[in-house]
Amino acid sequence: MEDRRLKLMIDPDKIEEGAWKQISATLSCPYVDEMIVLPDVHQGYSFPIGCAVSINDYICPAGVGFDIGCGMSHVNTKEEAKEFDLFDPEIREIIYNEITKRIPVGFNSRKEPIEHEIFDPESIPRLDEGRSRDKLRSKMQHQLGTLGGGNHFIELGVNQAGELGITIHSGSRNPGHTIAEYWMKLAEKEGLFQNVDYMFPILSANGIQYLSDLYWTEKYAYLNRKIMMYEIFDALGLDIDESRIINESHNHAFVDERRETIIHRKGATPASLNQWGVIPSNQRDGVYVTKGLGNPHYLSSASHGAGRVMSRKKAKKNLSLEKTTNDMYGITAQITKDNLDEAPDAYKNIEDVLSYQDGTVVRVEDHFKPLIVIKG
Repeated sequence: MEDRRLKLMIDPDKIEEGAWKQISATLSCPYVDEMIVLPDVHQGYSFPIGCAVSINDYICPAGVGFDIGCGMSHVNTKEEAKEFDLFDPEIREIIYNEITKRIPVGFNSRKEPIEHEIFDPESIPRLDEGRSRDKLRSKMQHQLGTLGGGNHFIELGVNQAGELGITIHSGSRNPGHTIAEYWMKLAEKEGLFQNVDYMFPILSANGIQYLSDLYWTEKYAYLNRKIMMYEIFDALGLDIDESRIINESHNHAFVDERRETIIHRKGATPASLNQWGVIPSNQRDGVYVTKGLGNPHYLSSASHGAGRVMSRKKAKKNLSLEKTTNDMYGITAQITKDNLDEAPDAYKNIEDVLSYQDGTVVRVEDHFKPLIVIKG
């Protein structure tokens, strides 16, 4: 595809047909200024997953997606993993059970609501449609501090120095989905540019309110991960220094005043100069801690993971439970036929994905190999 606005960080022949169709649809909008396609790109909803798109004067709810604020949090505890006996499978099992007792996973919610200033009535998204507003308010306090499902995870891993690292991948849960769904439906009624699932002028009432709701949801998602991080530290008997938490969102949009445009990241990690980031691979190969190089050619963006090489349905149908169990040897995790969609073989080779980026948009600083993996 010849389009000066398109910048690929991966060989064109390695992009699947479904993702190419979504790239073409996005570029058909005349207000798209730049589109960056990252090495983990694959077909998603509306924009492909693994892209950053700069749009002049318009904001696109579908270009952010349903899980607003989904991202990564990571802390290097600076404690030696062996001090917690994490190389002992029986101890790992005890810690696994303690964490899952404290943190609801999958569709589960907390029995008691969490009180926090984020729930101030003046700041909560109003969502004029009564059913959406009621759904948001019924879920938001009970789902705070919960993991969710899909590819969301909690991981305890170790680096080459023997240090214990804790990583959380999670988003804004049902509240974020409710807010995103509300705005996408409204955009279908009142937005422009059907081929990219409709957009609002950024200075319109809807554009301003969507951006405000998006920022609230990002705060909710970060708070969600922070509460879980506190629970894990407490389970391990550790004190946490909040200033050391790396936190990044890979589903968001923001107004770039310098460029005078709105940058959308759909499954893309921010990589501004010296900004810490986390790029997970799969539940066997762990997570990579990075520092951004602030490369404006690629909108200061990096991949948000390895990227899927097959759909969830295809993975469950074709991947081997026996092989996946063997692949996960030495790692405490729940491996069943029902979660083969998260098997290592369902994802691209992380070394290939990083090879396009290391030294170009990020510098890899550390690598934590998993000892415990908790999936929703």
